[in-house]
Amino acid sequence: MWRVRPDDPAWSLERAHSLLNDEERARAARFRFEDHRRRFIVRRAARRAILASYTGSDPRVLVFTENDFGKPSLAGEPGAGGLRFNASASAELAVIAIGTEREIGIDVEMVRDVPDAEDLVRRFFSATERSALARLTQTERRSAFLACWTRKEAYVKAVGRGISMPLDAFDVSVLPDAPAVLLATRPDPGEVDRWSMHGFDAGPDHIGALVVAGAPAAIRVIDGPPDKLAW
Repeated sequence: MWRVRPDDPAWSLERAHSLLNDEERARAARFRFEDHRRRFIVRRAARRAILASYTGSDPRVLVFTENDFGKPSLAGEPGAGGLRFNASASAELAVIAIGTEREIGIDVEMVRDVPDAEDLVRRFFSATERSALARLTQTERRSAFLACWTRKEAYVKAVGRGISMPLDAFDVSVLPDAPAVLLATRPDPGEVDRWSMHGFDAGPDHIGALVVAGAPAAIRVIDGPPDKLAW
């Protein structure tokens, strides 16, 4: 799991821009605010550089495709083999999870007040999750909401069904200091045993969750650009 901070000088904006394709450069140019443009450029370039460090390819020639629900993958890359990846970003942090031979999903959120949190809980959380949050103090609910949200998002992204998957069709643990756990899945209760959920160190100002298919995974956290051959 790679942690990328676009404000880190190690991620050269000039170098990052040189790795993008024409479509990515056009998207970057459409951003109104410079901070948003910088984040987009570094995040996309980091994804290319990091994946290229695994495939042995030139990061500029990587081609990405998406499934019907928007989950990205590498298209026809000879060195990719069973490589799987997923990415998420919030404020000045992006995370990119890399695995092999099994699907993976990751989500990260900056720790902050979410003004519409109560509405999101009513609309998208399961009865079990709502009940668990209701037992907490108002202060505790802020971090518990974000913990629950990232765990749910990571699972949906791992499954690869996007917004077509109802967020209240499964239960996750909600306490941020407790292990991240997929507790139940509906309508197929057996689905819960096909995935492993993990928390990870997202830094002091963020919270994150990772979901992989199959047995629990060992997570190695890496900061900064990959080796100079790719970056």
